[in-house]
Amino acid sequence: MRTRYRLALLGVVSALAAIEPLSAQEVVVPVSDQVQIFAKVLGYDRRHESRRQDELVVGIAFQSGFRASLLTREEVERELVAAFGKTTRVRLVQVELLPGLDLQAALERLGVEILYVTPLRSADLSLLIEATRSLGVLTITGVPEYVHQGLALGLDSENARPTIIINLSAARAEGADFGAELLKIVQVVGQ
Repeated sequence: MRTRYRLALLGVVSALAAIEPLSAQEVVVPVSDQVQIFAKVLGYDRRHESRRQDELVVGIAFQSGFRASLLTREEVERELVAAFGKTTRVRLVQVELLPGLDLQAALERLGVEILYVTPLRSADLSLLIEATRSLGVLTITGVPEYVHQGLALGLDSENARPTIIINLSAARAEGADFGAELLKIVQVVGQ
């Protein structure tokens, strides 16, 4: 009887272990490439053309208890500082997604204009989407599935080449105004 119980328990543990990789979201384009591509794409947002502020506030949403999220946050910080530290004033702020966080109040207090969303585990994106849309904060991510779930801008990889994805309804809801010349060369979802 003990052997049967152990085998059943081993089967359950094995099944759970197999599920985990399927539920984890992954970044499919290297962060160094993401930063360069996002910088170019944001140049097509007419909302930012008239921008005359001294600095751009970029928030990085992450979960410290999820290694992929934490590592992506660190890499995004490094790459943003390397890419824009000398030419554009970019202020990076960390937005740790903790249970009970009033995300809207946190984003407003920090003055976040663009929010990069790292890979997350068991996160309710609807709360994040609600907060960013109400404040006009543009969401970007390296996790393509998140764009299909309602974030505005992301990257995927097709034939080992980065593909820009824009969720048009999400981008508009967040206040973005991308020109037609950009929309012709990207994958548009959520019209």
